[in-house]
Amino acid sequence: MESTTIYELNFSYNWNNKLYNKAFTSIRLYNPTKYVINNLYNVNLKGNYLFTAKLIDLKILYPKNISNWLAYLDSGYNAEEVINILSKIYKNNNDILNTKFHYLLLVRVEESNVNQ
Repeated sequence: MESTTIYELNFSYNWNNKLYNKAFTSIRLYNPTKYVINNLYNVNLKGNYLFTAKLIDLKILYPKNISNWLAYLDSGYNAEEVINILSKIYKNNNDILNTKFHYLLLVRVEESNVNQ
């Protein structure tokens, strides 16, 4: 049975302008309850609702395995800089390289307010 709960997916910055795309990725701290294929998410940028998206796939990701391919497409920065950004976001984590994250693939299911 599909969940009717719509979760929040908050962004403080539109990394690599990915929120202008129909499909986009996001690196999020591992949370198997919140990040489930087919879940819906209200995508918010700086507290403002943009659109609703559906999680269509996910992978487990450890920062030590982030490639430049993944990093540039997700954020516009190289792998080293993405790891630095994650270290700043999760500054209380002393072992960011071995911390489990989700790498999410989402697709819009509702028209966007992002261009307004």
